[in-house]
Amino acid sequence: MTAKRPTGLILSPYHAQSHAIWAEQITRLLVGVDWSVVTMRPRFFSWRVRGNPLALAFEEPFKQALDNIDLLLATSMTDLATLRGLIPALSRVPSIVYFHENQFAYPHSERVNDSHTLEAKMVSLYAALSADAVIFNSRFNHDTYLKGAREMLVGFPDHAPADCVDLIAQKSSVIPVPLPAEVTDAKRARQQLASDERHTLNVAWNHRWEYDKGPDRLRKIIELTAQRDIPCRFFIFGQRFRKVPDSFVGLAESFPERVAHNEFVAENRAYHRLLAACNVVLSTALHDFQGLAILEGMALGCLPLVPDRLAYPEYVAREFRYRSTPDNLLAECEQVVSRLENYQRQLSKGHLPRAKLPPEFADSQLVSAYVEVINRLLAHGGMTVAGDNI
Repeated sequence: MTAKRPTGLILSPYHAQSHAIWAEQITRLLVGVDWSVVTMRPRFFSWRVRGNPLALAFEEPFKQALDNIDLLLATSMTDLATLRGLIPALSRVPSIVYFHENQFAYPHSERVNDSHTLEAKMVSLYAALSADAVIFNSRFNHDTYLKGAREMLVGFPDHAPADCVDLIAQKSSVIPVPLPAEVTDAKRARQQLASDERHTLNVAWNHRWEYDKGPDRLRKIIELTAQRDIPCRFFIFGQRFRKVPDSFVGLAESFPERVAHNEFVAENRAYHRLLAACNVVLSTALHDFQGLAILEGMALGCLPLVPDRLAYPEYVAREFRYRSTPDNLLAECEQVVSRLENYQRQLSKGHLPRAKLPPEFADSQLVSAYVEVINRLLAHGGMTVAGDNI
């Protein structure tokens, strides 16, 4: 008799691009589970984080999706504690909360109200406490979340048990977001953009067009390369939104010979083709809890150039990281430009170094890690997920 395949539900109430990649790769890799996915558009952040249980518990088709499941996998944007209170049957369903980010380590923005940030922090705390297992996408995310949660609770006036964070730590693990299938193909051929490829350094900046990704640094770097007449071109093609940081305004017009591409590439194959055509994938980020944009570039043969902070030291070798001076924009930018100038010289001589993607990002490694957590939760119900799912 064939054993029943467990049914799983992925909840992503703030379905940003990295969340979408994660959900797609979970369903691609963990084929031993019959998955359903429920998402909500990534807008109205404060309302989404605080109000998602109302939609999930009372609106169709969300309510139907919560019936007859064996496993719940929710992002940390999900108010799981409230959702379980509104639907008591969910308290008997093994649940995992996945953290793509945490508000404790997110750079402050003048546009964000502190009370809204506190709401998001508390929602994630209650969700982590109510879940049966917690997974973070990086060690940096794990450590800053636990540290920030403890500090927040200690700072409250009374009745705030900081020791409760130890309960979260005990059921936590670190498993990265798997890379998209197109990127994990090691035989993918790198494309060429121009005949002067051996002399002009192509630099990819493939991050979200938001303040926390350091667009002011990117603009200064482009300006400095122009001043020093370094043969390099910049390809800026990350996701953009209605409100664009001031640093992007007029960027292509100000540096027409430097900015070769300045538009979001939404189609996956076109995005990966453009990324594969670049020599360097650059980060100027003040916030990155894993760095999918950098990992994709590395998998496609790009040389990473990242600050020595955030999650990058976990997988980018020291030789490809520049010194972190977040409070000194010019000093960081000058370091980057010096590296780019050196890489361009090496490229022209045919000796550009290569950076290897660490083995822990291989599909087989990630499947084993996810399956181990899931099977531990399903064991009480007599179910298991096979480990050879890819």
